[in-house]
Amino acid sequence: MISSFLAHSRSSHLKAQGSSEGKPSSPSEGTQGTKPPSDTWNNRHAVLYFTSPDLPDFYETVHTQRDSKTLRWIVGRHHAKIEWVAEPTYVDHVNAGAVLVDPGQEMVPVDIVAANSGHDRDMDWNCHNFVYEGLQELVRRGYQTQEWYDFVENEMMDKLLDGTVD
Repeated sequence: MISSFLAHSRSSHLKAQGSSEGKPSSPSEGTQGTKPPSDTWNNRHAVLYFTSPDLPDFYETVHTQRDSKTLRWIVGRHHAKIEWVAEPTYVDHVNAGAVLVDPGQEMVPVDIVAANSGHDRDMDWNCHNFVYEGLQELVRRGYQTQEWYDFVENEMMDKLLDGTVD
């Protein structure tokens, strides 16, 4: 069993934490050599964080960011425990529940989400679409139900919009 966890953080704060060499100063900053996305709603960045109650050392984060020089989307992956709620840029999260997999197949749902490509996308495509499409692919492949996806999508949208709409 894999539990998935969605975390949101304000990318404007991530940019301020970056080092001058273009390397991440913290896990939340993202993929090496890229800047945090600036085209997300109210500077909110979304990631998928996978853990497993059966494997105490299993921690995987998957997200995407646009490279500011090439404007290409780059998938970022972190293979370590990250206390997202302790990050100074943390805003909120949605507990996406569990994705059941056979023992030894824990990376399959992570790899499915990470395979989602941002190539040849409209300019308004962003990290939120990446997460939504990755979760929808898990449904398409039978790892979860459409009802699960609808619930997670609605919860995520509520979190993204919370505090941004008067």
